Amino acid sequence: MLSRYDTSRILVVDDDRNLRKTIIDILRAKGYVAFGVDSGSTALDKFVEPYPDVVLADLRLEDMSGLDLIREIKRCS
Repeated sequence: MLSRYDTSRILVVDDDRNLRKTIIDILRAKGYVAFGVDSGSTALDKFVEPYPDVVLADLRLEDMSGLDLIREIKRCS
């Protein structure tokens, strides 16, 4: 039987590798399809169809703010 999580894709954007891995591991354990990147520019490169259902972004990334990233994602989608 399929659950509602089977197609939910979550992109985790955080420059802290350990935190990013922990969040991804927790999400996967809960049944989500989770993947992560370490920068805003990489996130924008990965933001292609099929689009993630959710983006979890750190507010302070090395190359841009998380809010700027979300604004750009919103503009692209």
